[in-house]
Amino acid sequence: ALKAGQAWQPDPETALLTAYDDDDPMVHPEDGNAIAALWPGTRLVRTSGCGHNRILGDSTVIAATVAHMDGSPAQ
Repeated sequence: ALKAGQAWQPDPETALLTAYDDDDPMVHPEDGNAIAALWPGTRLVRTSGCGHNRILGDSTVIAATVAHMDGSPAQ
């Protein structure tokens, strides 16, 4: 995904939350790490066993999303 070219540019004034799963067959897990390395202050949530779609229902991802939207510090 990232190797194909970026469709975005990092914005240091915008907070970014990235969540990925080790077992995602569609998105390479290292893409999350690469985005975090390019975008200062990225909150990175990593799960395992959720795959590509179930990650959205993972309690850790939900809690991180709520905290991120609320502006709470990363946990």
